[in-house]
Amino acid sequence: IDGCERCVIKLCDRIESAQIDYCEDSKIYLAPVKRSVFIRNCKRCVIKVMCQQLRLRDCEDCLLLVCVPGDTNRHGPIVET
Repeated sequence: IDGCERCVIKLCDRIESAQIDYCEDSKIYLAPVKRSVFIRNCKRCVIKVMCQQLRLRDCEDCLLLVCVPGDTNRHGPIVET
């Protein structure tokens, strides 16, 4: 997902990984992502995601709603900033 402005995006199918770049004033909802989500250079976005690893870079004023898949071997999400 790249360069969205004032959009509402609902991705309802499961995917391996996702990249969200240069989005502004948008709402993005992702179905479960098997591996990682990389969010870069976003401003004033609401992003709801379920993933094993969340990577962020240069985001401003974003609200992140992160769900972590239940797994007895894991103790929490992997978040990199």
